[in-house]
Amino acid sequence: MVDKDVQLINRILSGDDAAFSTLVEKYQKGTHAFAWRKIGDYHYAEEITQDAFVQVYKNLATLRNPHQFAGWLYVIVNRLCLKWLQKKKMKVQSLEDTPMEEIEQYSYNEYILEQREMHARESRLDIVKKLLDKLPESEQTVTTLYYLGEMTAKEISRFLGVSVNTIKSRLRRARIRLQEEGLPFQEILGSVQFSTNLTENILQRVVDIKPAPPPSAKPLLPWVVLSTTAFLVMLLGVAPQYLDRFQTPYSFESQSEQTVEIRDVFVVLDTDVKSANLNQVGRTDTDGNSNGSSAQVSDSVITSDEQDWHLRELPEGVKARIGRGFITGKISVSGDGGRMAVPCSIGIWIYDTKTDKALDLIKGRTDWFRSVAFSPDDILLASAGDEVVQVWDARTGIELWTMQGHKDRTTDVAFSPNGSLLASGSDDETIRLWDARSGTHFRTLTGHIRGVTSVAFSPDGETLASGSADKTLRLWDVQTGALVQTISGYETDEINTVAFSPDGKTLASASKHNIARLYDAQTGKLRYMLEGQNGSDGHSDGIYFVNFSPDGSKLATASRDRTLRLWDTQTGDLIRVLNGHTSHVLSVVFSPDGKTLMSGGRDNAVRLWDVDTGKELRKMVDHRLGLLNVAFSPDGKTLASCTWGNTVRLWDVQTCTLLQSIEGHTESVTSVTFSPDGQTLASSSWDDTVRLWDMKTGTALPPLVGHSEGVLSVAFSPVSKILASGSYDGTVLLWDVQTGKQRHTMKVNRSWVNSVAFSPDGSVLASGSWDSTVRTWDVNTGTPLLTLNTDRSSVNCVVFSPDGKMLASGCHNGTVYLWDASSGELLRTLAEPQGRIHSIAFSPDGRILASGSNDSTLLLWDVRAGTPLRSLNAHRGPVKSIMFNPDGKTLASASGCIVLLWEI
Repeated sequence: MVDKDVQLINRILSGDDAAFSTLVEKYQKGTHAFAWRKIGDYHYAEEITQDAFVQVYKNLATLRNPHQFAGWLYVIVNRLCLKWLQKKKMKVQSLEDTPMEEIEQYSYNEYILEQREMHARESRLDIVKKLLDKLPESEQTVTTLYYLGEMTAKEISRFLGVSVNTIKSRLRRARIRLQEEGLPFQEILGSVQFSTNLTENILQRVVDIKPAPPPSAKPLLPWVVLSTTAFLVMLLGVAPQYLDRFQTPYSFESQSEQTVEIRDVFVVLDTDVKSANLNQVGRTDTDGNSNGSSAQVSDSVITSDEQDWHLRELPEGVKARIGRGFITGKISVSGDGGRMAVPCSIGIWIYDTKTDKALDLIKGRTDWFRSVAFSPDDILLASAGDEVVQVWDARTGIELWTMQGHKDRTTDVAFSPNGSLLASGSDDETIRLWDARSGTHFRTLTGHIRGVTSVAFSPDGETLASGSADKTLRLWDVQTGALVQTISGYETDEINTVAFSPDGKTLASASKHNIARLYDAQTGKLRYMLEGQNGSDGHSDGIYFVNFSPDGSKLATASRDRTLRLWDTQTGDLIRVLNGHTSHVLSVVFSPDGKTLMSGGRDNAVRLWDVDTGKELRKMVDHRLGLLNVAFSPDGKTLASCTWGNTVRLWDVQTCTLLQSIEGHTESVTSVTFSPDGQTLASSSWDDTVRLWDMKTGTALPPLVGHSEGVLSVAFSPVSKILASGSYDGTVLLWDVQTGKQRHTMKVNRSWVNSVAFSPDGSVLASGSWDSTVRTWDVNTGTPLLTLNTDRSSVNCVVFSPDGKMLASGCHNGTVYLWDASSGELLRTLAEPQGRIHSIAFSPDGRILASGSNDSTLLLWDVRAGTPLRSLNAHRGPVKSIMFNPDGKTLASASGCIVLLWEI
């Protein structure tokens, strides 16, 4: 089980967010149960669980011993619980100085919230609390984790840093105490189910985060194993004010084996939030001249006939782009149905819905768009993302206004029916109303006690509906800002989406549970719960988005279960299910005539559907999955790319068009490379295999099977006859390409091999591994030649210089090491402030070395001088792979869903 954690951590550090999702799903129930036991509040414990995993994601690179992940997670959760308890205590103490009006308002809000909670769950929680109160502190904790968190004794041992025998002993004593009370404790404890669907919330929070790189200097080891006696002596000798710096066992009464003392070194910076202000840029005067600095966008409409999409809005120094980014939020269709705005990871794409052609790419001031909306007259386009709201001229793409004032990321935007107002919701728990024609702030609506997830105007523009993570649906008077009504009913889950029917009489909403609801907009009375007959036809997972048809007779729902559903709004019955998306469906919009549905999902596809038949009409645009590795063909005309999916794609370098998609692996593809003669393509995968593809016929050759775990890298020898593969199983295998048989097996001290590379003459193979070493091997015999140490930093990539005299390695600590390939002497180090190095590449003449890092930076180095030449900053995420074209004039770099082709 621990080895599984280590493998997941390695995959996460390599950029595999799917592995992070797996790690969260494994530990979320136990973490939630532990946090609840510490603070006694079920819902705030859920928030602490989310915060804990966000910290894990941000700081995972600082974890020096992945085998101790569970204990490290425990420290993070415990600290957050203590911080929450201290904050709560401070709030209570400050009531003496609080005006009575504020106390009364706070009490009223608390009362309203309390009324919304599910009485049955609260009753069960109260019974469980009373049951646990009968146990000592140490037995309470292990009982909570065992029965409620569903953790094994071994898992609890790693989590708390206490021996398995001690855990079993505490569980045994707890059972005896509860049995003596004559209580059916197993039934009581089993009546409480802790959340199993926190993963989605956590993943949505970490998408904006760049994991922190490991410290450049040698950090103090966070894992110090002490005997029980030494640990007690240390604690007893430390002043009380410092005791909270150390993790102490729950009870000193029980005998314990060696315990683990864990320290985390998070630094929290309290930064002042900028005051609300309006930043107007790029406003166009009547004579057509700009009086501000726009965000480097075109001054005129870009049609598909004038310019290809891969040349749109290119950063400086980039000559072409492959990929369109992945879909990040709610799509919007113009009122005339002719254009669609799709928010994605690199900007907002504007498409012609009839021709599927890309009309424009709008580059905003944010790295992540949550929602976009056309104004009713189709003149303006608004977006939500980060802490700002932006408005563009929808016809030209020119930025008009950036509205600032929210203190946390914005989540949704909506125009009023006459287009005069713009509403924005935010995680800062507020709704802001803006003058859509000037960008000035009009009013702030407060009352939600958690983030606002969705906003919608009524058809007459007099009412605004808002949904929130606080599990309430609220209606506001737009002119006065007064709260008109609070609709409850979502006691167990946050609201994702709200929408008014075209006649304004019905309000639809849905949550992360699988049921949508229809309310009477005037009375707030529930009309229907859309779950089909007997609840059997409803969604099987949470609902992201709801949308009414133009005539109001139908409601479309988009869900995590990969389906769309159409409902009859008059009867609440299911009309049909639309299947086709291969991942979560994020949004759905009706065409103005009501005949077509348009949906966008996490499979990065926008799909069009016939409303009457439910048939998929076409996949309008395909936003490719995340790119991990790229390789040029020997003639430089073709680029191969692989993703965290199981597909290898081939691209035409000149036109940046997709030539072919190759599928054969059963898990994520990690690396691709062409043979020197260009006749074969090799790929490696987490499915433990290497595959060879005949480039002339496009057929797959029999897979090379020999590794016991995922294969991380592959490389061809210069004569194309030998293939090397490095694996997570700690081995390097040499294969005969023609026969598919293994020639040699080289073992690397039980540490996974991240990268392999042949010398130009093919006589030597280099490997870089997690154990901080670069090794060279004799290709003919498979025997080791040199072992080079890189200052306790994992080696992520290795490459020989074109003349074979130099060997370069890129490491987790952000340093590139240059070695004499023959003697192993360290020649120089290339170090600049940057994150961990993912990829390095020599130019064909050997004069330049390119390095791609976790901080989105691509650096070009003068190899002889050891100094940086240029910094190429256009990516918005870790640069996972780089490679020079054989002619040396082009450099390809991959990050996220994008490959950029640079002019060198």
